Amino acid sequence: MPQSLNPQVPSAGAVNPYPVRSLALIGMAVFAFALNLRFAAIAIVGVDSNGPNFWSESGTIAQNLFNGQGYTYAFYGLRKLQPLQSFMPPLFIWLLYACLRFSTQPALTLALVHAVLSSLTAVAIFMLAAQLSQRRAVALLSGLAAAGYPVMVLMITIPISLTLHLACWLSTCLLYTSPSPRDGLLSRMPSSA
Repeated sequence: MPQSLNPQVPSAGAVNPYPVRSLALIGMAVFAFALNLRFAAIAIVGVDSNGPNFWSESGTIAQNLFNGQGYTYAFYGLRKLQPLQSFMPPLFIWLLYACLRFSTQPALTLALVHAVLSSLTAVAIFMLAAQLSQRRAVALLSGLAAAGYPVMVLMITIPISLTLHLACWLSTCLLYTSPSPRDGLLSRMPSSA
């Protein structure tokens, strides 16, 4: 375990040498920075209402759900009599369906939801870096790099399932690497098994 940079907290058994309030404030700043960049991308680039989300397999299934045809996919029109059923993971499809069902501008709503998810991903990366590196500078640079990564910023204008899945995976990793109350160490990390 690296030496603690905070003289108030001993390094032995310390998982996070920084006060929770300090990390929370930095995390909120990373989130605000990331969200503002993504909103700026939406405002500047715009959102294609006929984008790939609503004519892809996921979009077609979501539109079929919305139109009352169930969780089906006619495989580009080749299986109209016997459409495929339940062949895709439901998480992104249900998000598309919710945008279609509850919004008058589903493409913009989807982009805004993805902006929030992508910003939360930057915060999750910040928190993971804080827990794993024990260094505030490393955590801050990791969070800012994730917040300002051009691909993650611009893909908000063409939301894909990767953003949603990445947010879920990183949240799971964050829960998995959180300190164990039993011994104060990262005992649930695969490397310690």
